[in-house]
Amino acid sequence: MNTFAVVDLETTGNSANKGDRIIEIAIVIYRDGEVIKQYSQLVNPNQHISRFISYLTSITNDMVTGQPVFAELAHEIHQHFEDVYFVAHNVPFDLGFLNYELKQAGLSPITQPIIDTVELSRILLPQAPSFKLGHLADWLNITHDDPHRALSDALVTTKLLDYLLAKLKTLPLATIKQLSRLAPDLKSQLEMILLKQVEETKQNTNLNDQFSYAYHLAYKPIDKIETSIKKQRISFGNYLDQLFNDQSKLQNLIPNYEERPGQREMAEAIYHAFQSEQHALIEAGTGTGKTLAYLIAACFQAVQHNEKVLISTYLIQLQEQLLNQEWSQLKKALPFDCHVAILKGKNHYLNLAKFSQALHEESYNYDQVLTKAIILVWLTETNSGDIDEIQLPSSGSQLFKRVSASHDSSTAKTYHSVENIYYQTAQKAAETADLLIVNHSLLADSMQREHGLLNLHEKLIIDEAHHLEDVVASQFGLQLNSVMLHKKLKAIDQFIELTSISDRMLRNNLQKFTSVAIEENDLLFNYLYHLDYSQPYQKP
Repeated sequence: MNTFAVVDLETTGNSANKGDRIIEIAIVIYRDGEVIKQYSQLVNPNQHISRFISYLTSITNDMVTGQPVFAELAHEIHQHFEDVYFVAHNVPFDLGFLNYELKQAGLSPITQPIIDTVELSRILLPQAPSFKLGHLADWLNITHDDPHRALSDALVTTKLLDYLLAKLKTLPLATIKQLSRLAPDLKSQLEMILLKQVEETKQNTNLNDQFSYAYHLAYKPIDKIETSIKKQRISFGNYLDQLFNDQSKLQNLIPNYEERPGQREMAEAIYHAFQSEQHALIEAGTGTGKTLAYLIAACFQAVQHNEKVLISTYLIQLQEQLLNQEWSQLKKALPFDCHVAILKGKNHYLNLAKFSQALHEESYNYDQVLTKAIILVWLTETNSGDIDEIQLPSSGSQLFKRVSASHDSSTAKTYHSVENIYYQTAQKAAETADLLIVNHSLLADSMQREHGLLNLHEKLIIDEAHHLEDVVASQFGLQLNSVMLHKKLKAIDQFIELTSISDRMLRNNLQKFTSVAIEENDLLFNYLYHLDYSQPYQKP
């Protein structure tokens, strides 16, 4: 079967069972890469269309007045679904509405195999920023002339399906076989499509040879680690002039760049601190452009003085923003090469051996099956193996915890161990980078390690430094609270009460001790709660 009926509906609301009705239907018949038929029809719902729905769809009450009700169209619509896949972007919605209306019209429900392009997009486009139809269309440069009108949405869904089926043909045989094993537990009925693809891909040795293999998994070959090419030395003043003067490189190369008076001053202050080997505490107001300022100083220090610089920021999201936004813009303007890397905790990187093992475990959780399918395809695309590149289903993160590099089962700690190739590659990139970007949590963790990040870098910049104290405290500090201590002491008291202690004096002393401890605990925390920190401390 190679014919697809792509459906889109506009309705008065979200639930047919609660009385909502179809107001427009579109069906696009797609076969062998071509649209062979289009069907589009307004439907009279015999109920009022709300102002919100009219605003969303541009379908008004006047437009559906005089149009046929669904029962009058039911036979004509039903005929489109013979020997085809039923395709929609969120199948449960469209198929649920259609089958409800068909049942009301006295017809049998549609029972054809389904393909949900939301699910298929999540699997085959794992790095897409969003899986809403309009967002996917923008991301893939698919023209969407009339969003929230049935025919336009159906045609865009058809183009998306065409793209997804083409993407399937780019996957290696090992990946297709693994997807075939997962297919029965997915919502989309892909078994026959994948079986056909297995036979086609067997013959495509050029395609299969493009990938690396380990643990019965295909993955994209890891790119070589970048190394900086040192160029002719320049002075820091000339360097800043090139970046900040009129018609500077920053203005020419960074879209919408605005000159900020404090930016150069901050870069100079950081560089001065580096050269004088003194600590600098800088408070930069909103709009200063602090990130570019410290990157400018850090790059010069690292490359021109051959000293590795460590940059720590508060959150992982800020790490990503720093690397993918500010740094990707700045590096085009620099007069020399500077290699920047990012390093996160081991729990962010995939362990190939653990994931391969998880693939063969029975899973009765749909989210985990979907997660496995997503990761299989992502492996053929990713350079980093960093899970933050993709969006996992709600409980998929639980699966990833089990298959991350934090569960390294190998005893070999060399860069030749394939099992943890992504984390090891990230480590090697970190060791060779001029600038390394980490987060406060990883920085705090390195403080207790003899050969941690701090010992490998001569200079350190702490961004969002006001958060560092809380991060360090949460990793190394101990927390006591009145409720926890009260419960512990009560548990000890009950244990003594229930334990047979023959020595009556010992028993009485123990009970007296726990009673006093409970009372003193309550008094201590009551005192702390009412302590007035506004008054100067006086020694008792």
